[in-house]
Amino acid sequence: MKPASKRPSVRKAHSSRWLLQIEQEIDQARDAVDRACLRAKRVCLLAQQGRFALARRELVDLHALAFAQPNQRLAAWLSFAEGMMRQYVDLAGSAYEMMNRAYNIARAAQLDDLFPLASAWMGQMAFARGDFQGVAAYVAQAIRVAAPDDHWARARAFSIVGLCYQFAARQAQAAPWYAKARAHASAMGDDASLSAWLYNWTVQSIHVARHNHLRGLSVIPNEYALLLGTDSATNFDSSAGVESLPSLIPVHRALLFCMQGDYGQALALYEEHLPAALTQGLAHCAANLFADVAWCRLNLGQREQALTHAQAAQDELGTCRDADDRAGAHSRLQQIYAAVGNAPRSEYHADQAIANWKTFNESQDRVAAALDTALKGLS
Repeated sequence: MKPASKRPSVRKAHSSRWLLQIEQEIDQARDAVDRACLRAKRVCLLAQQGRFALARRELVDLHALAFAQPNQRLAAWLSFAEGMMRQYVDLAGSAYEMMNRAYNIARAAQLDDLFPLASAWMGQMAFARGDFQGVAAYVAQAIRVAAPDDHWARARAFSIVGLCYQFAARQAQAAPWYAKARAHASAMGDDASLSAWLYNWTVQSIHVARHNHLRGLSVIPNEYALLLGTDSATNFDSSAGVESLPSLIPVHRALLFCMQGDYGQALALYEEHLPAALTQGLAHCAANLFADVAWCRLNLGQREQALTHAQAAQDELGTCRDADDRAGAHSRLQQIYAAVGNAPRSEYHADQAIANWKTFNESQDRVAAALDTALKGLS
């Protein structure tokens, strides 16, 4: 492969320490393939920071380079970078194809610089798809093959384990894995991964709080602390220059305000941010979120608009990907129809909520059991 032409630096005032390090490695790389793979790695960081236009320009140039002189290692890194772009443009699952391709090439070619990371990200893809055995297998593999100083792969793998245990309501088991993820991200100066860790922890905590709220359970996390968590995630993103998926945190703040009974604040956030959030990967949650909007409107005296949104929520139930989203939507709809005196609909949604919460509880048990088995002896 011929040496690539020198590309403009992407340095800017808020660039992370890790991004600056990769810039230096690109400048110092003498081998053309090494330099191109480092540039693909830089694309991943730019995507994590939401700097998509710059990342896309770099990818186009790298694809032209790979087309002129194909190379297996570069092909794997380009697929991985494309997957990262798709993941951070939206969360709708379009990243899977490219991540899977990167994983398969890295495994076949025994690419030690990518295979552990690709394994960890395949764990992330498996979790999003509800493949809990796959999550356990991929993250265990990533932890086994990653070098002790492979901070990128280990930070991602440990973060997924923490996320899964938190999803399974095993907070005590989640905490040490999150701590290890944070330590590895800090060690490499990766602000974007720290942002992802903070976002995942905050959002999953909000989901746990809302599940308990809708089910009338007594153990509810401190909602004010979670509001501070959303503030911290937003402020950290701003200070670190992380600009991806900007509407997701405001929507989760709206969920919290609704739980607190601050329906005016919740509705204002939904009206401003929900349309964009649905295009950034939350379309599969539309039924759940529309039901929340309907509940806000009903409590604000907007009965007709509330019933319109309740119907919209029912229309979206078929797009729900996860049992807890279906259960949450049915639980809210039960409350709405009970409040307006529609007993048949209220009873129907109550029954559906019970069935879907049961399914969700079973999925929590499955993911915890799969991780317990796969992670024995690993750290």
